[in-house]
Amino acid sequence: MSLSDLVAPFNSLRTMSGGGNSSYIVTSMFTEAFQAKAKKLAASCERLAISYELHEVATVHHSISPRGTNDLRFTKPCLIRRMLLKHRKPVLYVDSDCQFISSPQLIENLAQDGVDFAIYNWCADRYNDRYMPITFEGVPASSRRFFKYSGCVNSLTTDQLISSGLVQYYGLSVAAWKFLGVIQKAIEMNNGAAEDKVVDFAFNNLDRFVGRWPRLSPFWLPKSYARMAFWIHVEPVIDHPDFPNGETAADIVHPKLERFYQSRAQMREVDGGIFGLNSVVDVQLGRVLRNSDGQQTWVATDEKFWITPAGAAAMRRRKASEA
Repeated sequence: MSLSDLVAPFNSLRTMSGGGNSSYIVTSMFTEAFQAKAKKLAASCERLAISYELHEVATVHHSISPRGTNDLRFTKPCLIRRMLLKHRKPVLYVDSDCQFISSPQLIENLAQDGVDFAIYNWCADRYNDRYMPITFEGVPASSRRFFKYSGCVNSLTTDQLISSGLVQYYGLSVAAWKFLGVIQKAIEMNNGAAEDKVVDFAFNNLDRFVGRWPRLSPFWLPKSYARMAFWIHVEPVIDHPDFPNGETAADIVHPKLERFYQSRAQMREVDGGIFGLNSVVDVQLGRVLRNSDGQQTWVATDEKFWITPAGAAAMRRRKASEA
């Protein structure tokens, strides 16, 4: 694929744009099925005066969705490169099913500081434990009231990347531009692999693709800037309110290179995070069911929870009762 192909206009069925005059531009692609979610993303940008340009497309590349197209014009790096060229300022890619909850001051800081690339990095976060809803005491999991530990990434390193690609920042720099090219090439090399896995592969092998120049300046976003529903105690700035859909995609396959080099990372102790491996968390009443010496006891917690509008309402009622 040539440079002209990478930045050529694609068939955008509809464009949502506006916001304000922020020092960066928010962008995303969405299909017809995600129209309502994209409108919420656009509305959140309008509310906070954040510049945005969102594109409705017939389909996205299958690195984004297994049901997508083979057309390489519909990848995230292609869209981001187009936006860098068009707007001449940093680009914040946000999945269309996310929303801004509060003003993302950190992103303004990244733009001012000349950061090339920012993303959430699981292995740079010591406490990345996930909690999933369970059926408990006759209350169905769909109510999102009771939660239990469901796993973590237990590799620790700040020099390698295991990413969640729902939020990605790219500066207006040679290093960022070349890195996007490496990601695009890696997508071509790993046909069918999930986009965030390809980003990991590109970053963790970047020297092999572009050498040591230009040096990429990365920044690891906190969970609040890529907050997913299984981080029940994280107050979101950028929120993905839904749980992962369970879709699977092919993994990285390369004869010599790996997506992640475990030998260059440490291992963290798996302890279930702040609530414990076998604890049940009641987000409505703000308590944790702990197991101790064969006994189960409900213990109040000062943690605040961010689940759904209904869950937020329950938290407000709890706070009011405590006042």
